[in-house]
Amino acid sequence: MTAAQVVTINSLNDDVLSLIVSWLSRKDTSQLALASRDVSPVARRRMLSTLRVCAPIGGSFFYELMLQEDDGFRLRCLRNLQIHHSPGPVSDPYGGFALQVIACVLEKASNLRTLYLSYMEEILASPNGYLLGNAITSLSDLSELEIPVIGERGLELCGRMTCRPTLIRLGCETFPSLSILHTASEIQLSGCSLMSQLEDSDGPMPLPAQTDLLPNTRVLRLTNMDPLPFVALCRNLKCLHLEYIAVLDEDNEEIYPHDADNTFSTGHALLLGLVTRLNVLDVFVDNTTESRLSETIVTTIRATHPVVLSIQHHYGDIHLWRRLAELAKHTRSRLRYLDVLLHNDIDSVYQWLEECLPLLADCGILCVRLRLIQHLQNTLLGEDHGILEPNSDKWLVHDSWKDLRATAPDILAKAIPSLRYVSISWGYMVMWNVGTCKTTFANRSRWWNITRGNAEASPGSADVRAEENNARALVEIGEEEGLRIDAYLRGDAFAKTLRLPKDFM
Repeated sequence: MTAAQVVTINSLNDDVLSLIVSWLSRKDTSQLALASRDVSPVARRRMLSTLRVCAPIGGSFFYELMLQEDDGFRLRCLRNLQIHHSPGPVSDPYGGFALQVIACVLEKASNLRTLYLSYMEEILASPNGYLLGNAITSLSDLSELEIPVIGERGLELCGRMTCRPTLIRLGCETFPSLSILHTASEIQLSGCSLMSQLEDSDGPMPLPAQTDLLPNTRVLRLTNMDPLPFVALCRNLKCLHLEYIAVLDEDNEEIYPHDADNTFSTGHALLLGLVTRLNVLDVFVDNTTESRLSETIVTTIRATHPVVLSIQHHYGDIHLWRRLAELAKHTRSRLRYLDVLLHNDIDSVYQWLEECLPLLADCGILCVRLRLIQHLQNTLLGEDHGILEPNSDKWLVHDSWKDLRATAPDILAKAIPSLRYVSISWGYMVMWNVGTCKTTFANRSRWWNITRGNAEASPGSADVRAEENNARALVEIGEEEGLRIDAYLRGDAFAKTLRLPKDFM
């Protein structure tokens, strides 16, 4: 943002300024706040809503910034706080009580709603760390809590918390039996296991007690975990998101998740007593060539009966897709929406279209969305996304991907006679918050409605298949209407319309 732009923007009224500032990057917001006293309240409010402090080394500055102001404007703006650990010698004017002054800020931060705690064990083990811990436990209005690595001290702290967050993200080795989990509507766990940690134990531990059930959890996100034991705890679960990524061992060698790590899910024993009806099952495997998770994927689908399945094309693995097609054709199948991520290798993408897609012809699928990412590993920061967003036509560089984007709708319509909607999305992965290291798919989408010659025939019927060679029209609809259809197919209202066999448990 140039000085001339600041002068021009300075003439706008506060309502317009608020809209503009909400779309600016943090760097531009800072420049705007420094350049004009008139707009500084608008810009400062956004800047101060999300802050990051390094503890204990940044405690003194954080205290002065937030509390040494008469009207308390800065403190009232604070809604999202990240606390990171900064090891090493600390020199501050408060005589080593940096954590204590951070605790003083938290005690007065009545509008704080989101808290991120990095290296929580190290912070709590620091001098006066217990003071910060006490301040955290007194936060009664938190709606989101994230602790990426939690140990014994962190679990004890969470056990004393008075808040009831609706969104909780934890990274721990064993399942945490915490009361704050019982009221959360969305839970994200990373690296958690139900396996015994004792060296002399070769078998799995029993499932958590019935007192550990999570009746309010509707969204569950698991990273590198055996899914079905945790699904069994969430009786009202609607959305399950699974992520499998490589981790480093002690020698900095990458270890990839495999079916052998998921003894509950791949052993089939849990399936006997588990009946879940998901709206959405989303499975993402960072490296589908190194990680062998076919059995985990298949058994999870069989146990959860999803309406929407979001999955990668797995480089055209015909054996996996043949098994998925068999599940989709079963009388108990509820699958109506297939969301497939096509990435990296364009040859394997066309192999999937030619060999795997036809397997789904008689599965009664109503909607297919293809997500195109030319380079899955090229993750952008949120600010870079803001720069590239207007140039969405350049997200796909090679002509082969652009050709696929143009021809895919017709390919889908021909392959699956029951289809009513088709969507093609293209984009890239974006990391919106460096502190949390979570990525999302940023994209532009096009949607089509498929009309056929026999409009009165039921989806998947012989009449529809007979019309395959008759007139078929792809009618493009607006992106807003497409997103409405997407939300409807993923929601409870559509799931309730599905009729299942009477013997469905």
